[in-house]
Amino acid sequence: MVKNKKIIDELQLFNKAIEDYEKENYMTSYIASNYYSTLSNDAKFWLAKHLEFGYGASKNEKKVFEYYSQVYDSKSIYREKARNRLIYCYYYSIGTDKDESKVRQLYILKLLRN
Repeated sequence: MVKNKKIIDELQLFNKAIEDYEKENYMTSYIASNYYSTLSNDAKFWLAKHLEFGYGASKNEKKVFEYYSQVYDSKSIYREKARNRLIYCYYYSIGTDKDESKVRQLYILKLLRN
């Protein structure tokens, strides 16, 4: 029973982080996402968005690329969105070197998925 309550509390925290992000309340969303990111790759997607655009925290391109990569390599519901952000990262060298072969590879996988 205690474990289930903890899971419910964490899910409520995650949903609050998304809600705050959508309301442009970036600081509280960042704090909640940062805490939750240790628990979930879904939260890492949102944390990467904070760090990519500097919402609630300083921009950190290395972490952005790292988190999008982790989400893409996971079974997260945001896996496809993370792949799209990785295409952008490789093309514009955000947190990684520019790599047009990776851009093509990920884009082909995207087309095959659709």
